Amino acid sequence: MAKVLKYIILILTILNVPSTFFFYVNPAISTVLSYLIYALLMAYFIVAEKHRPNLWMIAIGVAYFAIGGLNFAGDKESDYFITFTKYIIMIICGSALVKKVTKDDIFFLYFLGSISIIVHAVAFPDNYGRYSGFYIDPNQAGFVCLMAYALTFRIKKFPFRTLLQVIITVAGVFTFSRTFILIWLLINLLSVKVEFKNIRIIGVGVGLIILIAAIGPLLKLNTDRLETFTAVVNQNEGALQKAGEASRSETWSYYYEPLKESPILGNGYGSFMGGVFQTFGVHNTYILVLGEAGIIAFILLTSLYLYFLYMGVIMFKEEHHVLMQSIALFLFLLTFHNYFTTDHVLIASLWIANQISNYKKKKRADALPQPS
Repeated sequence: MAKVLKYIILILTILNVPSTFFFYVNPAISTVLSYLIYALLMAYFIVAEKHRPNLWMIAIGVAYFAIGGLNFAGDKESDYFITFTKYIIMIICGSALVKKVTKDDIFFLYFLGSISIIVHAVAFPDNYGRYSGFYIDPNQAGFVCLMAYALTFRIKKFPFRTLLQVIITVAGVFTFSRTFILIWLLINLLSVKVEFKNIRIIGVGVGLIILIAAIGPLLKLNTDRLETFTAVVNQNEGALQKAGEASRSETWSYYYEPLKESPILGNGYGSFMGGVFQTFGVHNTYILVLGEAGIIAFILLTSLYLYFLYMGVIMFKEEHHVLMQSIALFLFLLTFHNYFTTDHVLIASLWIANQISNYKKKKRADALPQPS
């Protein structure tokens, strides 16, 4: 029973099923599926082996919602309480769930998510020209590709590994996410330390960008982003400067003044999501938390993801995917402000935390004296 529930929950969350139904099928069905996730999580928690929840992520949620709620700036108070309740259920019950989620489980679903981006680009091209598959937002789609990509380096058979990496890279390029390209390069540079012949995939990736640039008009790819990506290859300064004009840093700058006005307790829940200081949201989880709930919640959030990076470095020789995925998650949160309401991001965070916990338990066990 627990195993069946596990896979249903993972499919619904990692493949972003409720949001897909909301935008492409029926919003009412989407709402049902969204609540179903939390009902299934609670059912899983009842039937599964009990584990201590991730107290760090609970503290982040309590600090953010409690302090941010003191100066409520959202649209509906009911949404505030529902969001907080969902978050707590996800962390408490999801902490038990991820204990049983293997690398193969999570890779397979991330890979399916990546495939959905290619299907979107090839079978359903549109005038927007950036593709996201199940994830609606191209930056989220690029993040999923990176999470899958990081797990490919544990595959021993080099030809099979390379094939998977090529497929995932194509999917990531179709998102035309600058964040994807940056993190993809960082991960590949790190992979050279794992095995030097991994350097080949960087050349393959550059070749894919050139190829996709050539066939871009056929797939209705975003011409501005296509120009940016080819500029990376051709070192075209004009195109790179154009790309920089619409960067995330410009979006963040519109929120710097409110940050300065209330750095201790923040400006209230909902104030940095768009509609209070600007018509658009801040697109940065760290600034969102600091701006809405102040310094305590910000320190808790930032220290968690810095801890992931720190442990990723320590674990790199044995579990190199942890550092790669931690980099992807840390940098992705710089471009995204729906952290508390996006299930697959919370599951990714819980899963990385569990990978670190397992590693530390193994090291403690190895350090114990062995019976003679």
